[in-house]
Amino acid sequence: MRRALVTLAHPQHAGMLRALRVLDDAAARHGWELRYAFPASHALLDEIGIPAERTTILPGLARWRRLAGALVLPDVLRLARLARGADVLYSTTLSTFPLCHLAGGIARVPQVVHVYSSYGSPRPYRKHWLARARHVPSSRAHERTRRGSRVTAERALRAPRRAVRLRRALRC
Repeated sequence: MRRALVTLAHPQHAGMLRALRVLDDAAARHGWELRYAFPASHALLDEIGIPAERTTILPGLARWRRLAGALVLPDVLRLARLARGADVLYSTTLSTFPLCHLAGGIARVPQVVHVYSSYGSPRPYRKHWLARARHVPSSRAHERTRRGSRVTAERALRAPRRAVRLRRALRC
């Protein structure tokens, strides 16, 4: 069985948690086990049914942008330890991708970033991190979201450092 470590910076994001639950329900049928990392516990995790036995709390997932680089290093190392043995490190939003990118490099685990939400205008840090991705799936959930996610990714990827493939995520 293959394993994915799934990160989400906002455990209060009900829509993404529901999507993760659908993914979790389908994972075993496709030979995957999902493990999760969230910055904090939240009542929605239990309510939606995210398995507590496969969940780790990693506070740094929510605060990486507010801290100086050196202060994030312990969180990157802890995430790298969690990722060892995983087949993929999956950032469900761009918010956790910087830590996943660094931790995945240390653990030598491929990383996936999912552009789930639409952003009115891509901030420089979003462009910076998207340009480091090899594959960028964008959500197919809603037409407006899909268009916004794809536009954000396309803007960020106009001058990528290496070949990047922009894809639409498949429905489960």
